[in-house]
Amino acid sequence: MNHITILFLGPAREWSKSESIQLEMRPGGTITLLKGTLAARYAGTPMQSPALRFAVNEEFAVDDRELRDGDVIAVIPPVSGG
Repeated sequence: MNHITILFLGPAREWSKSESIQLEMRPGGTITLLKGTLAARYAGTPMQSPALRFAVNEEFAVDDRELRDGDVIAVIPPVSGG
């Protein structure tokens, strides 16, 4: 199993009620799989928004990015302002 750390940035901290969590994922798991896991875990929150961005080890990641043991994934909500 791959052990990954999820960091929740900005409003995602409120939605998850946490700054970070640890998850185990099977080898071959991707950002797409992680999105589904988070959407199920935090049902009824904006964590299901397609506007969320994800970064793996401080680099923006595409949905088919494979996650590896020790990866740190940041959940980045949309930012607005003026």
